[in-house]
Amino acid sequence: MKKEWFITGLFIVSLAGLLWGRAILSISMGIWLFFSLWHFRLWIHNWYKNPVILWGITPVILGLLGIWQSPDNAAGWDHLLTLTTYPVLALSAVCITSIEPRIFRTLSYCWILAALLAVLYPLGWYIFNSQYALERYSSGQSLPVFMDNDHVRFSIFLSGAVLLAWFNRNRHKWLLPVCIFLLLCIIFLSARTGWMLVLLMGLIVSIQTFSNQQDRKKGIIIFFALLSICIAAWLFFPTVQHKMGYSFYDWKQYVPGKYDPTLSDNTRYAVNKAAWYAIISGQQNIGWAHIPNTLQNYFGQLFPTYTTGFGWPFNQWLFWWMGSGWWGMLLFTIWLFFPAYLGWRKKNMAAICWTFAIAASCLVECNLGYQYGVWLHGWIIIRQFVPHKAG
Repeated sequence: MKKEWFITGLFIVSLAGLLWGRAILSISMGIWLFFSLWHFRLWIHNWYKNPVILWGITPVILGLLGIWQSPDNAAGWDHLLTLTTYPVLALSAVCITSIEPRIFRTLSYCWILAALLAVLYPLGWYIFNSQYALERYSSGQSLPVFMDNDHVRFSIFLSGAVLLAWFNRNRHKWLLPVCIFLLLCIIFLSARTGWMLVLLMGLIVSIQTFSNQQDRKKGIIIFFALLSICIAAWLFFPTVQHKMGYSFYDWKQYVPGKYDPTLSDNTRYAVNKAAWYAIISGQQNIGWAHIPNTLQNYFGQLFPTYTTGFGWPFNQWLFWWMGSGWWGMLLFTIWLFFPAYLGWRKKNMAAICWTFAIAASCLVECNLGYQYGVWLHGWIIIRQFVPHKAG
């Protein structure tokens, strides 16, 4: 019982770090590592046969492909340190499985409850500052949120809560209304990454449900429910209307070959264009440490009168291509989508949904280059494949 309380408490500390402080999250990861090493007897004998541990170790090995170019540069090792979150999560999950596998269900509920508490901040801020909030949306900004005001990763966090609530809804009746509420919150908060994630996961669920002859009617209902929610959000949510209005304005302002730093999507496009220009100019396999300077150099060539403070492209594949070459990018892609393949083999729809959701988010952000993103990705994926019956 003491170990179960310790595990739950440490997971809550990790969630607190995720929401309120990177230092807390890093400290909690150190404690998870100590926890895993303390219980090394639970995994040491067959670690090389355990797919969860092997999947967790793989990104660290792949990360070395971007280290050897400048092994004395600390920036490259910093990225590798971020990737070590994966094996720490994998070892921790295997230990938890051996101690008490049912605790995964409790940890899922902790995630869901943390999401419910976290959305109170932006919703409350909107209630007391509604007019100013709409002005912010009209200028491309969003409501203030936890996670250092990082709307992308905050929306991924909420999307993970939606996924956990949906796939555990048959265990507790309260999870379905919670799932719907969080879904509406993601739409209302109007972080487009969150929209993309929940829509993609919803489509995957509807297609998978429709493919089963006995559940075809249910699959159609899920699809049209998604469609109805999208239409209703456009008609009744002022935050959605203002966010889309700004997005259309942003896109209309785009002029090929020109850069406007005041437009968010224009900035993403320009930085990614500079990364692609660097790649086709032969600047690939340059190592993680050299990506920022290379990116800024080629950005300056494309847009001579401007500089950029961004050191990474807004795309995970461009990042891996620049840092480790096309073979490193290919290996990263195989590793990233392997849980979806395994989920298809084992009929684990949650793993498929989360894999494609995270992959979609990586098209517009370098999410797996940060500890926040790695934790959000790794925990749910690893949770799906450790041998437990937690749902």
